[in-house]
Amino acid sequence: MTELDLYGGVDVTICALDSLNHLPDTEAIFRTFQKVNIFTEPRGLFIFDMNTPYKHINTLGNNTFVYDMDDLYCVWFCCLDVKSEDNRVDITLDFFSADEDGSYQRYSDELSEIAPKIQTVDELVCNAGFEILAKYDYDTLNSPKENSDKLVWVCRKANK
Repeated sequence: MTELDLYGGVDVTICALDSLNHLPDTEAIFRTFQKVNIFTEPRGLFIFDMNTPYKHINTLGNNTFVYDMDDLYCVWFCCLDVKSEDNRVDITLDFFSADEDGSYQRYSDELSEIAPKIQTVDELVCNAGFEILAKYDYDTLNSPKENSDKLVWVCRKANK
């Protein structure tokens, strides 16, 4: 995302599935916003979602989640870095997938997410040349709440 090159302009860019949270720091998020701005046509839109600090601290935090489905068993372990200014959560996923013979295969993955303060994200968006048209509580048209786990930003390339 930080090296985006579209070789032309676009009217709308959508970045979903909390992809921006997977960048390593706010500088990388800002570089991504700048790259999107370069390829956005005048008055074009940029719509993205991000997990919030609330979600990282209160929902993911230092919690473990277990999903037991017919052919898949998943253990999702989260570790909140309390010293991180960006509410970094390190995540370990262990998947156990059923084979036809009844045995299971184990697959693991590790990843990290950050959740900068909402005000910081707002500032990065504006400093990258966008204006914020709206912010919504995820999957609704409701205004964000203090306990929103995820938000959607609707931005427009600002006039220069």
